[in-house]
Amino acid sequence: MIDAFLADSDPENLMVVRQELNVLLDQRKNEFVLREYLLKELSCYYCYWTVWESGELWLRHIADRLTSRLDHP
Repeated sequence: MIDAFLADSDPENLMVVRQELNVLLDQRKNEFVLREYLLKELSCYYCYWTVWESGELWLRHIADRLTSRLDHP
């Protein structure tokens, strides 16, 4: 799903999403609070905890993918 988003989004949108991810990551929410925020506030129903050690690692992975896409269009 992230691949499709990266392929279909223009650089301006990718920069906005990356910035929002960085703001969220800078808040350093604990795992429980982050999961609740993602589920309830952002309606994110991807169960990252079945694949990733933490929400922070998963979000950093996404931020890295965004950066890579922006650096190598």
